[in-house]
Amino acid sequence: MKVVLPGGTGQVGTILERALTASGHEVTVVTRRPTRANQVGWDGVTLGPWAPGPRRSTGAMW
Repeated sequence: MKVVLPGGTGQVGTILERALTASGHEVTVVTRRPTRANQVGWDGVTLGPWAPGPRRSTGAMW
């Protein structure tokens, strides 16, 4: 499953990212300061490349 993980560079997010990746999921982390290939930068205000239109999702985790 593809998972978008906001705040994935914090303590809980880091652990969650490792667990999801180890389970075979494709994880993308949304962060203010991306440093790795699976991280996407976002300032929390500016709309990102995902904004032009809705995309189908298989689910959401909260």
